[in-house]
Amino acid sequence: MDIDSTWKFTGEETPEDVLRVAIGFEKDAIVYFLGLKDLVSEQFGKGRIDTLIKEEQRHIVMLTRELTAIKKER
Repeated sequence: MDIDSTWKFTGEETPEDVLRVAIGFEKDAIVYFLGLKDLVSEQFGKGRIDTLIKEEQRHIVMLTRELTAIKKER
């Protein structure tokens, strides 16, 4: 399932599709935060960005586990 900026849920997606989309959003957030990190100084919270990245990584792990569990149920 390819997703561009105009993509929206149609209601026809499977749970696997929804989880893949969510994982993609989490990955995009990590890329965004990594880019932002280069632009922010320590005094303006550069260290906090690492916390956000780690949180997004935890989300990917959680969503991937859910996706794996759904695939095993088949």
